[in-house]
Amino acid sequence: MSIPLRELIEKHCGGVRGGWDNLLAVIPGGSSTPILPKDVCDNQLMDFDALKDSQSGLGTAAVIVMDKSTDVVRAISRLSHFYAHESCGQCTPCREGSKWTDQIMKRFEKGQGRPREIDMLQELTKQSFMNFKDWDKDTKPRYLVVNADEGEPGTCKDREIMRKDPHKLIEGCLVAGRAMNATAAYIYIRGEFYHEAAVLQTAINEAYKDGLIGKNACGSGYDFDVYVHRGAGAYVCGEETSLIESLEGKPGKPRLKPPFPAAVGLFGCPSTVANVETIA
Repeated sequence: MSIPLRELIEKHCGGVRGGWDNLLAVIPGGSSTPILPKDVCDNQLMDFDALKDSQSGLGTAAVIVMDKSTDVVRAISRLSHFYAHESCGQCTPCREGSKWTDQIMKRFEKGQGRPREIDMLQELTKQSFMNFKDWDKDTKPRYLVVNADEGEPGTCKDREIMRKDPHKLIEGCLVAGRAMNATAAYIYIRGEFYHEAAVLQTAINEAYKDGLIGKNACGSGYDFDVYVHRGAGAYVCGEETSLIESLEGKPGKPRLKPPFPAAVGLFGCPSTVANVETIA
């Protein structure tokens, strides 16, 4: 499936109330996708380059079509209320960020918006997790950071993957790294995981030997390295910016955000931080 968003709206979403010229904006499904203006609706949003240029994705939820008669504040308020209570079954339903947006939009809907909240929302609209429009112009290296700190008591899901199937994690790093054109992956592993770190390093050495990673990985012309970094033994290093600080040899203390790691991460370069289970 690779069709323009306009065709998707007209064929599968009942069209636009009042005709296409009355279209205001579209939300192509999911809490991670931004509102898209009318002028990008002729893009084929299943195409990677179009998604990149639009700084968007195509979610699995319903496409929301807003025309010029839509009360945008009310529509976004209802949408943020849904996001604040949704659950995919694998994440905390009431995420703090979604709840915060929900509360703010309810106040806006009642005409009780606070000036500082308006300023904050305006600032957030300027922030992007990845600056896709300048993606090809950015000459800095990009890094994949794998959070294998797993500091929660009694949690062993990541540990089991590293202990019993380390090659799965390495292959996941290669796939994720190629997708974001990363130079290297850094696996930040909890300091107490002595055995897991040794098993993982052995698997990495085997992958280098077989040409799966390193220079000309898999014969693709793409160079990609994987490193294991032993953690500093601090619980707070499970937080992504603390982890990055520790990787850089600094005390593991959280950074202020923004900027987000996707823009200014490891060594000041664009970085994606994900846990072992996600990458594997």
